[in-house]
Amino acid sequence: MIQQRLHRNGGHEDKVTHVGCTLYTYERNGYHDSDWYAVVYNQGTDTLEHVEFASTRHNCDGCFAEVDALPEIAEAAHKLMTEENYKALVEREKANRQQVQISSKVKVVKGRTAKGNVGFVFWIGARQRFGGNEVRKIGIRYSDKMVDGKWADVDFVYMHNVEVCGWEEGFPLVYLHKVANSQARDRLGSLLSEEYCQQQVDSYESLEKLESVS
Repeated sequence: MIQQRLHRNGGHEDKVTHVGCTLYTYERNGYHDSDWYAVVYNQGTDTLEHVEFASTRHNCDGCFAEVDALPEIAEAAHKLMTEENYKALVEREKANRQQVQISSKVKVVKGRTAKGNVGFVFWIGARQRFGGNEVRKIGIRYSDKMVDGKWADVDFVYMHNVEVCGWEEGFPLVYLHKVANSQARDRLGSLLSEEYCQQQVDSYESLEKLESVS
């Protein structure tokens, strides 16, 4: 529930909204001011809304928010938050796996040099500015052969011209969904029943067992 006090003609009127669907509140600190928000679940659009209910920018006497989401609202919000968290975790995991590092197995997919070749990264150069863009060169070796302490079969290409090989292998989709689900449960806290939370935990244990068998 959110209450906002509207000042008019020397008096005021208290406006109450979002009854039964307020999930949690938080403060956003700016350089000079702070704003307070309530996160509410909109059943009509199946979305989360961040509603400002107070601020140091103006008089907010009588303005407040109360966490009061009904169980069915909290559960619907939890499903939505889980999927939002999951998408973010998947993108982060993809970015980490696709990041070129020393010993990464990479394929040159574009550029004039060594296109189509596959090898292992043994050197990563410093960042440089080129045509307004930041670029970086890497060294790729194609064998274990060394001459005078240096790799013999190598190429030097721009990092943006290669892709990491096999980053999709063993991608932990079930694990990431489990983490996303747990993050959403932690955020909503006591709004979710113990029974509902246990059902969530049990469902992932079943999925992990199936995944280990396959």
